[in-house]
Amino acid sequence: LGLAISDDGGRTYRKISEGPIVDRSPVDPSFVAGTCVYYDDELFKMWYISCVGWEIIDDKPRHYYHLKYATSKDGINWDRKGIIAIDFKSKYEYAISQPWVIKENGLYKMWYSFRGQQSIKTYRIGYAESVDGISWNRMDNQAGIDVSEIGWDSQMICYPYIFYLNNNRYMFYNGNNYGETGIGLAIWDA
Repeated sequence: LGLAISDDGGRTYRKISEGPIVDRSPVDPSFVAGTCVYYDDELFKMWYISCVGWEIIDDKPRHYYHLKYATSKDGINWDRKGIIAIDFKSKYEYAISQPWVIKENGLYKMWYSFRGQQSIKTYRIGYAESVDGISWNRMDNQAGIDVSEIGWDSQMICYPYIFYLNNNRYMFYNGNNYGETGIGLAIWDA
């Protein structure tokens, strides 16, 4: 994972180093990717994809990655202890990715993508809650969104990004084939 900083309000960016600030390690042996960083209680908190292994299935390589948690005082040097934030919930699940975390009324809320269910092979958007940002309770059926009956997002939904505008919560997300036909926008119906 790299880091770039802007000195002009976001018009341009400069890399802070030639190499990654977070790379493979004994707790993240294959690769790291897809982060969400949240500054809270004078600490940078990061949830990220950690690939923990590969397996050949039907003559094709399959990755296994889930979400881990790390902290930093400066956003550059990260303390990674191998803490799993969102883990596989069945023997079929093999990919949990793209976390997005917000904090509301003292409760951390995370949306993410997951795939590898027994009867569904494509990504869905999952949801979890935590009181400390470390231990999470998966409640995927409360993500607030599912695939459509027909159309561009009827087979897959993935890569959620949550934001607020005029006191409304919105979600950008990708549809079929990782968003091949575009990006969707959903409004939270509370």
